[in-house]
Amino acid sequence: MAKSRDVHKYYFKVGNKIVHGGITNDLERREQEHKEKWPNGHIFQVGRRTTEEAAREWENKRGFTREVKSPPISGSRKSDAYKKAVAKARKR
Repeated sequence: MAKSRDVHKYYFKVGNKIVHGGITNDLERREQEHKEKWPNGHIFQVGRRTTEEAAREWENKRGFTREVKSPPISGSRKSDAYKKAVAKARKR
């Protein structure tokens, strides 16, 4: 029997900045929960619905158990620090 594809992968964005990413089985409910912290934000679905196992793998691979920071603008002095922080987070 095929596994149920009822889990959504998503980013929560404020303007063009991704402030959180994760998985849920109810996008509307999750969006309202995030709007308590970021009232001007919106949820953006990533891909299609998938299995919980695949969604958790996606979430863990990208380190979405914490807030996600958008990459710095090209030429920024923070770019090396950002790259080091991303590499360190991926090793966890």
